[in-house]
Order: sequence, then C-alpha cells, then structure tokens
Amino acid sequence: MEARLSELRGQLVATPVEVVVANHAYGLFELAAMHLSLQPPQLAQARLRIPARAFARYNQDLARWIWPGGQYTLHIGRSSRDLPLTTHITSGTAGG
Repeated sequence: MEARLSELRGQLVATPVEVVVANHAYGLFELAAMHLSLQPPQLAQARLRIPARAFARYNQDLARWIWPGGQYTLHIGRSSRDLPLTTHITSGTAGG
C-alpha cells in the first residue's frame, strides 16, 4: 500500500498543477450533477461556489488578470451534451 501511495504521489507531482486542479474541479461538478439528477433533485447537496477567478481574463496590455463585469450564462448538467439546467449570473464591474 505504501509503495502504491508513493507511486501515486510521484505521478501527482509530475502532473502540471492546472491539470490537477481542472480534474479536481471536474470531479466536484460531476458530484453536484449526480445530486441534481436525483428525483427530486437534491439542490442543497449540489450547491457549488464558483470562485471569482473562473471569470477572470488575462489582459496582455495591462499584464494582469482582470474580472470583466457582465452577465454570464451557466449551463449545468452531467456532460456537455446533457445540460438540462441553465441560470444567469451577473458579476461585478470590471476591475482587477
């Protein structure tokens, strides 16, 4: 068991951080989708916080991340082909 954990840790360290974070986020979204697919949907269990960084864009002219204000449409479902839920959110004003 220790040898397997050591092997997995080595693989994790060798994987780019953005891949690890993306996979982790995907797992959280999949877990929420499972709760939403139940009848009745378990809305309280499917609640996810979306960090402000998800709406950030890198501005090359300013050489920094900015958070453009505006409306965003979020599509929620089990996969990109199965998005039964849609909601709209409004982020704050542009800034960084």
